[in-house]
Amino acid sequence: MPMRIAIDGTMSSGKTTLFAQLRRWPSAEQFNFVPEASRAVAAEFSVKSSEDWEKLLAEPARLNAFFDREEDWLAAHESEHCIVDSSFYLIQTYKRVFANVPIIEKPIWPTYDLVLFCEPLEKGQEDGFRFLHGRIEISEVYLRHRERFRVSKFCDLAPSADRAIIASKIIDRLIEQ
Repeated sequence: MPMRIAIDGTMSSGKTTLFAQLRRWPSAEQFNFVPEASRAVAAEFSVKSSEDWEKLLAEPARLNAFFDREEDWLAAHESEHCIVDSSFYLIQTYKRVFANVPIIEKPIWPTYDLVLFCEPLEKGQEDGFRFLHGRIEISEVYLRHRERFRVSKFCDLAPSADRAIIASKIIDRLIEQ
């Protein structure tokens, strides 16, 4: 049975860590793992560091082009049986917060069978690539709009050492249904 799963949350919330951990989970071979679109298209916009993000955020037209490119990239790489690091809905939330563009449903938006929402870590971890400002606002906007998203099941995952175990059990139960 086809199944779309998204791992969402703000930057530095543990999404990509959870994504990598799930790749090692026993049922992983059943899924196509789709990495974070923003990391995949960043180089096309000369974004290689947190300073580059700041420049991109300061240029509205270029920023909107970046968000549109993210959506196109994700649409081209998602499959009917996948786990994605950041959904269309998360891209729309970033667009809302940083480009002041309303969240508008689009025909390309898929239905996700499950969204695992990684609640923000108390303190974001700087890695030289991502920027950390706006994390709480992104989380609040996403959660405020989530009832508009096409999601069958939504699970909040608090920061913990057991996050991957909890997520894999949730997915295993969904597979069994």
